[in-house]
Amino acid sequence: MIYNVVLIMVFLIGRWVILDQFDFASGQPSELGKDWLVGWVNGFSVLFLFPFYWWVIKKVTHKIRTQIQKRFLRIFTYIYSYMIMVLLFTVIYYAFILSF
Repeated sequence: MIYNVVLIMVFLIGRWVILDQFDFASGQPSELGKDWLVGWVNGFSVLFLFPFYWWVIKKVTHKIRTQIQKRFLRIFTYIYSYMIMVLLFTVIYYAFILSF
């Protein structure tokens, strides 16, 4: 919880500094400023979402390992659960980026 609060505060302060320093208010920011802002938002999105997804993947992996006894079904379930998790992460990641 504290991690998310600190991360959001650092992101908002950094975003404000980037918008101020690269003259976004004039409507003509430099290419470097645009690149910095895109990188800042991407970095924030990954750092904000990754711990939650890591926790979910650990929980799903443990549940599969303990509840599915047959080896073939376990491997099959691992593959498809990882595919679904990657697709879900990608959708939420891009939705998160587009919200900024």
